[in-house]
This record gives sequence, C-alpha cells and structure tokens, in this order.
Amino acid sequence: MNRREVKSIAKRALKNDRWLPVAVLFVGGCIGNFSALFFAGVMNYGAVNYFTKSLNGEEKNFKDLFAGFNQYGKLFLTELLMTIYLFFWAFVPVVGIVKMFSYSQTYYVLKDNPELTPNQAITKSRKIMKGHKAQLFGLGLSFLGWMIVSAFTLNILDVLYVSPYLQFAKAEFYNRIK
Repeated sequence: MNRREVKSIAKRALKNDRWLPVAVLFVGGCIGNFSALFFAGVMNYGAVNYFTKSLNGEEKNFKDLFAGFNQYGKLFLTELLMTIYLFFWAFVPVVGIVKMFSYSQTYYVLKDNPELTPNQAITKSRKIMKGHKAQLFGLGLSFLGWMIVSAFTLNILDVLYVSPYLQFAKAEFYNRIK
C-alpha cells in the first residue's frame, strides 16, 4: 500500500466535499463526547458510513451520520465489547495499542457486513488488520505535523481540514485492505 496514494485520494475527496464532512465530524463528535459510551458506537458507525459513501462516490448526506440509530443495540454492544477488550489488554504493555489497531476496522466491517454480530465484526477486523497495523500507524503518524500546526490554531485547522482529511484517508485505507 502506498501511503502517498491514499493521502492523495483522501485530499481529492476532501476538495470535492468540503463542508459537509466538517459538519458530520463536529456534530458526531459533540454527540459522541457528550454521551460517551452510549452513543459512541452509533456516531463512529455514522462517520464511517458518511466518509465511505462520499469517498466511493455514492449518494450521501448529513443524515448518514445517524444511520446507526436503527442498529443501536448492535452498535452499543460493539463499542462496549471493544472498550472492555481494550481495557483488559491495556494491562499488557504495548499489546493494548496493538489491539487498538487490530479493532480499528470494526465499524467499516459492520457497514459492509451488517449481518455480522459485534464479536464477528471485531474478529474480522483483527483478521483484516493482520500485517497492516504498522501501515495504519504510519498513516496516522504522517498526520502528526498537521496536528501540531493545528494546535497553534486552537484546533480550528483540525476541525476544518485535518480531521476530515484523516477520515477520508482512513476510509481509503480500509478500501485497500479489505
């Protein structure tokens, strides 16, 4: 996988769809932060739903952020299970971080395979990420400069550019490894 190609595609997607991704992340973040565990799964799924549709040229709109509410129970359980698993893995040095990357594709998997149970989606994410965790780490690390510069703008740059760019890059990453 070529990180530059992934970022180039993400940047092009962001140019084509400028303000709606900002609104999706802002509202989703507000709801997700306010309600933490209760709505985090739904909001994570909604963001994945929106950004993958947009990146893949599918019809999308702001309501895509709320697409997970019709699967609330499954998404709540998914978030709860990942939180529990990561909590216990965090007691093993470094392994918790590795597992976090292993579980990172769970909501993408659920979007593509809505029939899966939460545990099946987590397991499939682990299998998909086998051999790709370092690539995702590198992709995230490549945004570090943007994040540092963003801090000097009171994170305004993050809200308006960096986070949507990163979300498009993550969606393209998933497209390439699935």
